[in-house]
Amino acid sequence: MDPEDLDAPEVPETPEADEPTEEAPEAEQPQETADEKIARLEKEKADLDKRNRQLFERAKKAEQAKPADGVSADDIIALTGIDAEDRERVRKWATQTGTSITEALNDPDLKLILDTRAEERRTAAATSIGSGRGSSKVTGEQLLDKARTTGEVPDTDEGMAKLAEARQASLTKKKTHRT
Repeated sequence: MDPEDLDAPEVPETPEADEPTEEAPEAEQPQETADEKIARLEKEKADLDKRNRQLFERAKKAEQAKPADGVSADDIIALTGIDAEDRERVRKWATQTGTSITEALNDPDLKLILDTRAEERRTAAATSIGSGRGSSKVTGEQLLDKARTTGEVPDTDEGMAKLAEARQASLTKKKTHRT
């Protein structure tokens, strides 16, 4: 130990009178009356309510946010039951009415349109199944056989030319077989 330390009395450090303490400024402020305190608390509550509403609206918008193409996951699920030909019509309807695709599908007018189009597709599918035959090119041999059996000749110049060529070919085959 140093001799100097022994000579100096130990004095606890206290804030000097010139330095303000934390309690001093509060002591100088007048006490808040009950009415002032109520007014201050009501104002704070109103500010908090306003902020809460803003945050709620922001959260609601974020929840309803849609991807860049404007179709949410719920809308994609709703479109799975719709025919591929009608999907674009549903999207346009939803944009024009300012609703989601899911809400647009519940619109009675759109339902009527979609039902009508589905009925038209069913009717078209039923009538096209009918004969089951596709159109094929008729050969000269087929035309010649038909002309021999029924006496029917083609109506078009192209058909007549094919019939004549087939007739010529059959005659030349007969001549070559005889010799």
